[in-house]
Amino acid sequence: TLPGTLEHVVVDGDTEWDIVEDHYGSVTWPMIHGLHEANRGVTDTNHRHALYDEDLIHPGQSLELPSTLDGHALLNPSN
Repeated sequence: TLPGTLEHVVVDGDTEWDIVEDHYGSVTWPMIHGLHEANRGVTDTNHRHALYDEDLIHPGQSLELPSTLDGHALLNPSN
């Protein structure tokens, strides 16, 4: 995990919309796009599931959640 970010491991049933809402308290399309941009082409810690399609996330995939998305801060950055 990079400084100022939080790692979220995708579980079955997760959507990017739900992940953003859970960790930032609200969700907008620019925030979804920001999450995608922060993880575009990044291979997770298990060296799998690089994020190339913003509509496809997979259980077990690790996403880096930036400290802010479109001006919204992480609710619990130390978790």
